[in-house]
Amino acid sequence: MNVEADFQAGQLENALVVPTAAVVRRENATGVFVTGADDKPTFKRIETGVTVSNFTEVKSGLEGNEKVLLSFPPGSRPRSTPRGGVLPGMGGGQGGGSRSGGSRSGGSGNAVP
Repeated sequence: MNVEADFQAGQLENALVVPTAAVVRRENATGVFVTGADDKPTFKRIETGVTVSNFTEVKSGLEGNEKVLLSFPPGSRPRSTPRGGVLPGMGGGQGGGSRSGGSRSGGSGNAVP
């Protein structure tokens, strides 16, 4: 025997919410990208509250009249760099590239000098 139940733990009145998919972390801050001057994406810091289903409450940082972006228009996506500067396995850093076909310390004839 199976039972399916939904519980309502509370209800927020007049809460400002955004799609959870729009909430991002950037430089140790939580925020969303909104349409800024000249329709360019602008990062706005927000303080989040509860997340229910696909929506997250915004406690502060937005007024409610902003256009929150879920995706960026072509050519307008902000550039970012991983904390270390290079993604592992993508070349240009230590340990990058393929690891198949031999070992670095010898033993299979495919050693890396």
